[in-house]
Amino acid sequence: MTSAGDAAGSVGSQELQVRFERFQARFPIRSVQLGPAAWNYLDTGGQGPVLLMLPGGTYRPDNYFQLIEDLARDHRILAPAYPAVHPLPLVVAGLTALLDYAGVGSATVCGWSYGGYVAQVFAKEAPSRVRNLVLAETGTRHIFGLTTMRVFAAVFARLPLRAKQSFTRRLWRRWSSAVPESREFWDRRLEEELQQISNLQHTAGVANMIDFMAHYTPSPGWLAPWKGRVLILQSAGDEAFSADRQAELRAAYPDAVVRTITGGHTALFSNPGWFTWHIRDFDG
Repeated sequence: MTSAGDAAGSVGSQELQVRFERFQARFPIRSVQLGPAAWNYLDTGGQGPVLLMLPGGTYRPDNYFQLIEDLARDHRILAPAYPAVHPLPLVVAGLTALLDYAGVGSATVCGWSYGGYVAQVFAKEAPSRVRNLVLAETGTRHIFGLTTMRVFAAVFARLPLRAKQSFTRRLWRRWSSAVPESREFWDRRLEEELQQISNLQHTAGVANMIDFMAHYTPSPGWLAPWKGRVLILQSAGDEAFSADRQAELRAAYPDAVVRTITGGHTALFSNPGWFTWHIRDFDG
């Protein structure tokens, strides 16, 4: 059993590459047409409790491979990639259809960063499908605010794909907190994922961030009558979600279990064991 204090900071890029390739072979990406969109996803199978793992702004679950592989020992993990779908109710409809397709009634929903927005909306719109909620390195609004994001979206939508990639690359590199031993691997992984995001996916993601801030206002009791439990996992030094934004999330869920690590926005890269320990302890 992994302890909360275990870190993977000493794992080098070469070993991580071997682990990632082994993970890909063991849990290949599948695809299914759900309504108007094709959804790519991975399913670890198994008979344990189900975790629906919602990725962040890479829109793919690949970077969570260490977390998924560890939790798959006693959970079944469903981890989708987001197609170019917006607004958020259509994303929720797709996720609900994916649970139906997988034969899953309800799951503990884990949302990272952008996925935390999706997870909160999923709990609001489809409460019967959410057993518990894990919100990791996320918030109740985007860091740039609604007005700024609306202006940004109008400009961003008109940019060619190469310009969108350049902007996103700079932002990801700014937020990356991978330790030196593994930075080569993570830089390569992020670049590979960036090349796989389509123009429409970029645009849909920004539209969904705006939809979240415009139409959903997480606050105490806003998910009532849903009675599930909430776990908040935060990282000190997170450049994507400041201490003030983190406090807003805690205030919105005053009964949540809160755990904090030091490691920046991508603390998962260097210390996946901390996250798996707390998720397992919460959802065990």
